Amino acid sequence: MLCLLIPHLPPWLWLAGLMLMGAGCAPIFPSMMHETARRFSPQRMGTVMARQTSMSYIGASCTPAAFGLLANATNLNAIMPVVMGLLVLLMIGAVWLDRLTPVRPTYPDGSN
Repeated sequence: MLCLLIPHLPPWLWLAGLMLMGAGCAPIFPSMMHETARRFSPQRMGTVMARQTSMSYIGASCTPAAFGLLANATNLNAIMPVVMGLLVLLMIGAVWLDRLTPVRPTYPDGSN
């Protein structure tokens, strides 16, 4: 990820870095859905999963348009620092939410 901060790299290296970042971030949403069952009661789990799914649809819809507007207003070189900043915010948010919602204890009979 740090290689993407160097401005004069060959384009194939930028593409490889972007692909590696995408592959590294791909399991985040399924992991969040899996953790929801462990962290929330069955009564709240449906609401939390619905919110997660809704936010993923909003992000998938708005992010390409926002990056297009950013590239149009500046240039394509502005996109990677924004992506890296968003990844840092994602990491901070994940750590914060991990501390905010502790894992509920599971008993040997499978009940919570």
